[in-house]
Amino acid sequence: MKKFLPLFWGVIVELFISSFFYAQVATANLSGKVVDNEGNAVPAAAVLVVDLEAGLSRGTTTNDNGIYHFIGLNPGNYEVKVQHVAFSASTKKIELVLGQNATLNFTLVPKNIELGTVEVVAQAPKFELQKSDVSSTVRSEQIMNLPLDSRSILNLGAITPGVKSYGGSYPSSGAISSYNFINLYVNGTEWKSNFNGNIVGLGQTASPLPQDAIQEFKIIQNAYDAEYTRGGSILVSAVTRRGTNTLKGNAFVTLENKSLTNRGPFQKQVPDYSRKQVGLSLSGPLIQDKLFFAFTYELNDAVNVLTVNPGRPAYNPDIWSKYAGDFDSPRTTHLLATKITYQQDENNFFNLSWNFRHTESKFYFGGTVAYQAGLFGKYTVSDLQLEHTHIFNRNMTNQLILQYLAWRHDEPTISSGPAYIYPSITLGRATFPIQLNEDHFTLVDKLTFTFGDHVMKAGLKITNLNAAPWFPYYKDGEFLFATDTSKAPYQGTIGIGMTNPNSTNDAKGESHGWALGAYIQDGWRVNDRLLLNLGLRWDADLNMLNNDYTVRWANDPVITSNIPSEYINRGDRKNQLANFSPRINFNYDLFNNGLTILRGGYGLFYDRTVGYIGYFEYLYSNWGMYTFQNPGTTDPNVLREKVLSGGGSASPSIYMINKNIKTPRIDQWSLGVGHQFTENLAIGIDYVNKHYVNIFKAYNANYYKPSIKQRILTNKYSDIRLYDSFGEAWWYGFLSTISYRTQDVFAQLSYTLSWAYTNNDGISYNLKDLFYEKRSIYDERHRFVLNFSVNLPYEFQISGIATLASPTPYSVYIGQDLNDDNNFSDDWIRGGETAVPSASKIRNWYKMLDLRVTKFFSINQFRIGVFLEAYNVGNWFNAASYFGRKFDAKGNPYSNFGQATDAYLARTIQLGTRVFLN
Repeated sequence: MKKFLPLFWGVIVELFISSFFYAQVATANLSGKVVDNEGNAVPAAAVLVVDLEAGLSRGTTTNDNGIYHFIGLNPGNYEVKVQHVAFSASTKKIELVLGQNATLNFTLVPKNIELGTVEVVAQAPKFELQKSDVSSTVRSEQIMNLPLDSRSILNLGAITPGVKSYGGSYPSSGAISSYNFINLYVNGTEWKSNFNGNIVGLGQTASPLPQDAIQEFKIIQNAYDAEYTRGGSILVSAVTRRGTNTLKGNAFVTLENKSLTNRGPFQKQVPDYSRKQVGLSLSGPLIQDKLFFAFTYELNDAVNVLTVNPGRPAYNPDIWSKYAGDFDSPRTTHLLATKITYQQDENNFFNLSWNFRHTESKFYFGGTVAYQAGLFGKYTVSDLQLEHTHIFNRNMTNQLILQYLAWRHDEPTISSGPAYIYPSITLGRATFPIQLNEDHFTLVDKLTFTFGDHVMKAGLKITNLNAAPWFPYYKDGEFLFATDTSKAPYQGTIGIGMTNPNSTNDAKGESHGWALGAYIQDGWRVNDRLLLNLGLRWDADLNMLNNDYTVRWANDPVITSNIPSEYINRGDRKNQLANFSPRINFNYDLFNNGLTILRGGYGLFYDRTVGYIGYFEYLYSNWGMYTFQNPGTTDPNVLREKVLSGGGSASPSIYMINKNIKTPRIDQWSLGVGHQFTENLAIGIDYVNKHYVNIFKAYNANYYKPSIKQRILTNKYSDIRLYDSFGEAWWYGFLSTISYRTQDVFAQLSYTLSWAYTNNDGISYNLKDLFYEKRSIYDERHRFVLNFSVNLPYEFQISGIATLASPTPYSVYIGQDLNDDNNFSDDWIRGGETAVPSASKIRNWYKMLDLRVTKFFSINQFRIGVFLEAYNVGNWFNAASYFGRKFDAKGNPYSNFGQATDAYLARTIQLGTRVFLN
């Protein structure tokens, strides 16, 4: 109960100050200037904005300078009407997208110039030119119309420049892993895990939300808005659909099976692939103009096929052929999204939403990893959110959000037992099973207010984070072999509880911490051409790394005399409280016509030092992991008995973290321009530069040195991993987009030209001097992506996504321990860690074309679409991995060195139908 008292008092404090602090993450703002036909400001003009779908309206008046503001509008289509007693009324329509600061100006004509009172109606611009950040909005028609086999918005984000994805894989951006440095906002609140920095539930395992529940989402490369935080690789901000005054609904079903699937390049026969997807969405009014609902359910039930293709030593290429072949990789996901919207009056709006996901999947095998080493993952995510928006007056809006976010994660191995690791194949997995429970209790309070030419934002966020991990590493043992024909392992590891050696309870951990954030930002309309945003953000994680835990080796003289004191946690680890992020950005109308906008910005962004580092420090202090050199057995029970009896020379590994480890930070700046050629055609190009510093990395201060047959510091302990914040990476590139929109055609071509470098793509090495700048595995130089949708005669529609991307680096190493650190994968060829397939061969490029053809029918109040989708239409070869080891430990060469070992899916075809309620 004590741990929840601070949360309770935090809620009370927040409720007290809620009248001072609002969100643009899930909304949009609209401003403009009203002038007469001679360019003079028109004060006291009445401005009415009407949500065309929900039927809700808000009104305001222009100030003495003719300026009006609407803040905190939901994304969607609006009609804006301006009236004044001395002028003819003017009406324009505009589509507001997520996070937009839109500008819509009006010129009124005096009534005495016209014959009677004629209302002027015009359409607002179709393109979001007047933005200051580097972002791309994926609109509702793209979400609904484009072919997407995973039905995940994360994968669909790859249609935007700067984002990489292959064969429906987890998207990435920049020069660091999205696995630890991604952030997802849903309806204005974060879904970022404290434990591993990923999205709660692991976004790569399944879509976080049902696709049909998403109204639109935004991919953000440079979040100069101070409201955003913790997205070192990429930020995704999504808003779910809400009900309106019109009853709407749709249902769909898709089917795919073996007869619609092609054989992959490493498959001996057509895989027994199957998938069915079904979904239902319904929204509408419960009380007209007052109470609305939205409901979406989706089921994705698929059986994928992964190919195991072991290495082939030249002296015995078929030694592991019995493990090769195609294996089923099933995945079933249930997704649910609900939202209740209530308009108490014109000044108070409430949203109650619940998003739920449950996934079960068999995966993590293929290539050189045998089926037995795969995982059987089970994941559940539940997000409950209540928000209240209060409009104090035309100049001030407040939003208060309460959120409970829960994640349950269970990953046992497909087959239990010890792991045997050979150069050409991995049999078993010793670092699983694992379990994790994570709970977030969040309160967000934000204020937006206007005065004169300024739109001010301020906000505060408090999150109580609780995690309960269980990682009984090596409980079944792991054995490493120098060659594929070795009978005896050169290394064996066993994990045992230090207090309760006959159970795995010692591997259970707990962490309780707080994530705090606050910001203030001024959006200043300097003049009719220049918008300047100045912001400052502060973030802090409190006790996220088990700060108050004292490790068992804290006073061991062997440690205190060999390891710097800043790595020895005696319950005095420091919180990083100086994470201030200044941000500035602008957009400037170059020719004062709203058609050519210069934009740019600079900012600092802090991410998160992931909580699992703190847990591992605790784990290694309570759960002993003992490593034997040349153990003389492949039986884990023998190793366990040796440890328990005090025999043998093995000693436990330990895990140490600098008590002042810094928060990862990204320094970035950009400069770009957007230009609208015609009403239907626009382009944008931005140069983006990111420098990542303070990335958490580790090296082994006590590795085993084979030449002297002992550890380099002490034989009392095995590996001593020292974690610190010395990681760096660099990414820079040009992001460009050409967009074309008419009533029947939408087409968008994105091109990214970029470079990525790092001092380590992974987390740790044995030797600290291996951390030097080199080309990153995320260094994809060229990527072209075209997405389009065309309405054809006779109610046909064709849509698609075409991708062409240059080859990326893969890890290459000699395979012999030339640097004498007992590691066969860090002796790199020619001093470099990676190689790149030749870009002169189109076979090495990633090539993908996904198409959907739909025929619509109308029957009474229903509109029915029957469609065919084809993925990888050309059935092109797309390598998913390469074999990068040149020799085994004895110097025997591998015949498949440098060759592809796995490929993304071959051509598949999917049939489906969707029914709309008109």
